[in-house]
Amino acid sequence: MFFLLLAQVYYLNELVGLQKIDFNKQINNTLESSLAAERKWRTDSLCNALRRWINDSSLTKIYSKRNSTDNKMNYVVEDVGRPNPQRTDFSLIFENRPISGPDDPVKQLVVEQVVSSFRQSYLSYQSIFYYTKTLGDSADALSIALRLDTLAFKKILSDQLLSRGITTPFNLSYIVESDTVNLAKLAIAAADPFSLQTRLFRSDLFKNSDRKLVFAIFDNAYPWLFRALFWPLAISFLLFILIAALFFYFYKTLAQQKKLAVLKDDFVDNMTHELKTPISIISAAAEALQDFGFNKDPQKSFKYLSNIRGQATQLNTIVSKVLAMSTFDKNELKLSPSTFSLNELFEEIKEGISPFLENRPFVLALPEADMRITADRFHLKNVLFNIIDNAIKYNDKESTEVVVGYQHSSETQTIKIGDNGCGISKEHIEQVFSKFYRVPTGNIQRARGFGLGLFYVKKVMDAHLGQVRINSIPGKQTSIQLSFPKK
Repeated sequence: MFFLLLAQVYYLNELVGLQKIDFNKQINNTLESSLAAERKWRTDSLCNALRRWINDSSLTKIYSKRNSTDNKMNYVVEDVGRPNPQRTDFSLIFENRPISGPDDPVKQLVVEQVVSSFRQSYLSYQSIFYYTKTLGDSADALSIALRLDTLAFKKILSDQLLSRGITTPFNLSYIVESDTVNLAKLAIAAADPFSLQTRLFRSDLFKNSDRKLVFAIFDNAYPWLFRALFWPLAISFLLFILIAALFFYFYKTLAQQKKLAVLKDDFVDNMTHELKTPISIISAAAEALQDFGFNKDPQKSFKYLSNIRGQATQLNTIVSKVLAMSTFDKNELKLSPSTFSLNELFEEIKEGISPFLENRPFVLALPEADMRITADRFHLKNVLFNIIDNAIKYNDKESTEVVVGYQHSSETQTIKIGDNGCGISKEHIEQVFSKFYRVPTGNIQRARGFGLGLFYVKKVMDAHLGQVRINSIPGKQTSIQLSFPKK
């Protein structure tokens, strides 16, 4: 269990590390793409303006002239209205026709070639090529005006992060390339695979002709990490709960098996003792009758025969309990209900239990008003016998007193049996109905038994759809209540 927990912690720690690396990768890619997107927007703005300026005949004129040396057509872009006009001429590989007028398609090809070359140069190097003085100065002035706006760029970056599902707050930092001290610190921090900041990227901001580097620092990426790790964390948690539940189940099962093994060993010991005692008494009585001629003394013969009969009854009770336990395990208990007198049943039980009193005073107080009940007479007799037998065995008083009471309502009939025995502590009451369970008797001499009596009582009451309750005051008394439904 401990090693599984360590494995789960190690797995989650590795997963968090991988998610942090993925987070850093995403924010770096987003920052880079945001810078590229912002630069493309400015380049598009410059190219659109350049296209307008070239097509403006008051600023620029475009014409063609043929080179007599190689018979190639040269295209010229030239200032208009300047004392010393600047011009640039070039040829096109794919075009060799002259420009015949202002709306000539060839002229538009030349314009787009100039704009395309300008776009490539500005995107790659942020440099402005002066085709003419007018075009160069105008593009340079517009480029300065369109330098990276930190607020606008932060908005672009936020939108791109949001499209990736990242809503973590961040701050942008800018550092000039000449600041080697802070630059080294930020570079080390940005290289940390578990950092929450981006790498350093070149921006288009300048300070005293020194380019600035842009750097994003994220305040707390753990909400994003939690969302990304929600299902792995949930599955790991459920797996941990399952493993803990299985561990608890196995532990409980082993504890129950160990407890059951102890109870069974105790049962075998008690069974051996219980069987040996009546067998020894029967053997001794039979031997006395056979060897010492007690058949000539009717009184002694009757005494020994009574002992044999009583011990035979005891053996029959033991066998009945074991057979009943087997019946309960197989759920084969069948009832044969009949209506009979409870007082008569208790008198039979009193007569049957007298051989086991061993000259101990015993009082069974029955109510004057008898009650007739409909139940299985055989099993109910055994139930009541077990209860009274426990009242006698688990009693440290000079005499055993058992008081019986009856109650009935429109729906139930109830038998109450109270004794003056040693009682049962609260923590044992719920367990006394378990198979083989016996309540520890403390300083009282341990009574003989198998832990099957009250187990049998509970099973018989369940078969009758009835209920059995125990109320007890340790050291004073125990009261058992049997409730039977009338229907």
